[in-house]
Amino acid sequence: MFLNEKVGAVIVAAGQSRRMEGQDKIFSLLAGKPVLAHTLSVFQESPQVDDIALVMAEHNIEKAKELVKEYNFSKVIAICFGGTLRQDSVRSGLSALCDCGWILIHDGRAPCLSLTLYPKGWKRLNSAVRPSRQCRSKIPLKKYPRKGWWKKPCPERG
Repeated sequence: MFLNEKVGAVIVAAGQSRRMEGQDKIFSLLAGKPVLAHTLSVFQESPQVDDIALVMAEHNIEKAKELVKEYNFSKVIAICFGGTLRQDSVRSGLSALCDCGWILIHDGRAPCLSLTLYPKGWKRLNSAVRPSRQCRSKIPLKKYPRKGWWKKPCPERG
């Protein structure tokens, strides 16, 4: 809950693993556990997150169901089909969380996040949340000083 409204998380893991030559990185083991299980654990353990919609490629739906059951991810209320584009996959997850006032969107392949990352950002805004970092450039910019600027990392760079 945040501001007395339900918080949902859309975990997007619907990629085709083209760069991994068909090996699905979300099911690759990291410290003895699938990468996706690590990611879901953070949201499962977060007291602020009420519901999770997991978005998967069609060929991974059954594996995802098994993973959710094996690790007892009780906050996963829906396992949705991903779309052709990432935006289609996000839309699919959003439709499963229609009663949430706040929704976090996170990549399933990115397990290294902190339980405090999103709540810290919530204190500063009234709408969507995305982690960002203050710009720290060693290149002096006279025309565009970076003081007060924040950068939002692209999904590929985390």
